[in-house]
Amino acid sequence: MIQVRLYLDYIDPGSFLMDRRTGAVERDLEITVERLPWEVRRPPEPLLDAGDPAWVQYWQEMAAQGRQMGLEMVAPALVPWTRKAHELALPAREKGCFDSVHRALMNAFHLEGVDLGRVDVLVELGKAAGLERTETKAVLDVDRHAEVLAEVRSGGARSGVRGVPTMVCGDAVLEGVRTEVEIRDFLTDS
Repeated sequence: MIQVRLYLDYIDPGSFLMDRRTGAVERDLEITVERLPWEVRRPPEPLLDAGDPAWVQYWQEMAAQGRQMGLEMVAPALVPWTRKAHELALPAREKGCFDSVHRALMNAFHLEGVDLGRVDVLVELGKAAGLERTETKAVLDVDRHAEVLAEVRSGGARSGVRGVPTMVCGDAVLEGVRTEVEIRDFLTDS
């Protein structure tokens, strides 16, 4: 069984597309993909400006690729920090509902334009995906997983990860948004 690590962020449209494409390849090949957090912007860095020309161009390019996949992506009015979204996904992994929470977070931001920086929104997404509301709210009210996020990022950096989306298989690193064919070739050649 091939072990693969996919570093992504919930606000990154390239991560959204790579996650979808990796899922399609994952179903066909005998691989296990561990989806790992990589914050594009970490507090206290300034938020990304949703009106920044580079961001708008990137979003438009990814949205065009999304349309080719049958996905109608909604450009965000605000690009929040994602620490809390990642802190929602980490305990979901322990509770056996990571896939549901992960998919809900990705879809909420990219297909619905939901603000993933709001704890109340995250609590509702977590509840809908199978987490208990009160416990989820308590976890998100404190930075309980900040240290884990830092450790994952450090481990990724040691493996050659410089940004998202990035796939790591053994010592091989695949950066950027790739097609299903490129992902499959990377995984079969690694």
